[in-house]
Order: sequence, then C-alpha cells, then structure tokens
Amino acid sequence: MIVAKSGHRHTHTRHCDARTVTLRIKKQYMDAIESGSKRIEYRELTEYYQRLFLEPFNRLKLHYQTSRKLLVEVKSVSIVERGGVDLFALHLGRVLSMRSLKPADRLRVFMTS
Repeated sequence: MIVAKSGHRHTHTRHCDARTVTLRIKKQYMDAIESGSKRIEYRELTEYYQRLFLEPFNRLKLHYQTSRKLLVEVKSVSIVERGGVDLFALHLGRVLSMRSLKPADRLRVFMTS
C-alpha cells in the first residue's frame, strides 16, 4: 500500500496482509464502482478515517443499506487536495465479489434485526 500527500511528495510504502475495511456508500457510487467507471473512492481526511486507514489494508467492503455488498481490491491510498480540502483517495482495483439480496431476503434481514 502506498500513502502519498500530493504536492508535498511525502510518500511511503507499507506492505499489508489481507485486511478489509468496511464502508457505507451511496447507490450511485456503488453502481459506478461495480461497472468499473469509478476507480477512486474519496473520503474526508477526518480523525475517524485516519484511525480507520492507519493500519494497512488491501480490500474494501462497500455496502449500500442491507441490500448490496461489494468487495473490492485496494491498490493504494493517497492524500489529495480537491477544492482546498484534503481527502483520502482509495485507488481501487478489481471487484472481488458482489452480493445482492433478493427482496424477500431483505425483508427477512429487516425483520430479524
């Protein structure tokens, strides 16, 4: 995994085991990642995400509500500036697995929660 601060060129590389980070995502972004048109997922540079991304990871589990889940390879993580705001940029690789619950299964999950 590579963590870099663009502009400052502060870069270091860390190798990692198969650690997975789980994030919620909006449907439109999940669709774009699943189709391959979105290759970078951005998150604000907050204390929460700094703690979450502190340990190296190479997989990202994305979920939209309880109905869809996507497991995606993470190639690297960098810090970029967009619109005057520092963001984590998660550079995504291939989709490793997809899961979508049928409407009846979603109801069952909802009722047992």
